[in-house]
Amino acid sequence: MLSLLGGKADKPFLIGPSPHLSATHSTRKIMWGMVGALLPIWFASLLFFRWDALKVSVLIFGSAACFESLSQISIGKKVCLQDGSTILTAMLLTFLLSPTTPWQLILVGSFVSIVIGKEMLGGLGQNIFHPALAGYLTLVLLFPDEMNQAKLLGGANLFPILISAVILVIKKWISWEASLFYLAVVGGGSFLFGRPFQSEVLNESIFLCAFLFVTDWVTTPVTKKGRILFAIGAGILTVTFRTWMGFTQAAAISIFLMNALTPWIDRLLRPHFRKARQS
Repeated sequence: MLSLLGGKADKPFLIGPSPHLSATHSTRKIMWGMVGALLPIWFASLLFFRWDALKVSVLIFGSAACFESLSQISIGKKVCLQDGSTILTAMLLTFLLSPTTPWQLILVGSFVSIVIGKEMLGGLGQNIFHPALAGYLTLVLLFPDEMNQAKLLGGANLFPILISAVILVIKKWISWEASLFYLAVVGGGSFLFGRPFQSEVLNESIFLCAFLFVTDWVTTPVTKKGRILFAIGAGILTVTFRTWMGFTQAAAISIFLMNALTPWIDRLLRPHFRKARQS
């Protein structure tokens, strides 16, 4: 902060590309706003899958809150769940699971997402990989048979996904360009390989990943060009992996791998600022 006496900065300011979150309350407001924007998808899961969806949701939300609290206590921090990040991560993981996911797998996925993906690998705002994808892919790796399900809680119907996407775009909480480029690449790849457009592109899992994971602020590049490059790369990988696996697994692995390339993309496309001319 600025020195009250000398009028100089105690620490140098770091100038970088947007977005910039100015205060903790801004982060909290956006997190809870995104949770609210995703409610149409969650309500649709309850409507289509009823008690199964409710049981999975309650177990994920409850275990995520417990794991977050225990994680903060273990490092001597004050327990604080008000920022909404834990609930948002839990909700996104819920969308990636089927209504028949065993409770043991739910706990494993919740633990990996919160303790490892969210806390150990960076912390709030500095995650290397998307926490919900980390939990989901761990389950796919450890329990491939149980995770090989056609229907997901977040993919009950395409319409609520589009409603949530419109809200997120209007509020400027996601980059619509990234979603559009991702869908265009997946659609182009499906056409190129002669796959049916309706089942390959107009698929709930693809739209879910396009608007909720390709657009994540933290684990994707900070510049518009970087986010578009990220989306194109994720789309190409999704089309490639789709040859050997289902929609959700292919999209999740593709985005996860592109998360690892985010720092490289940021360095490649980082804006260069001219130094002020000495008088």
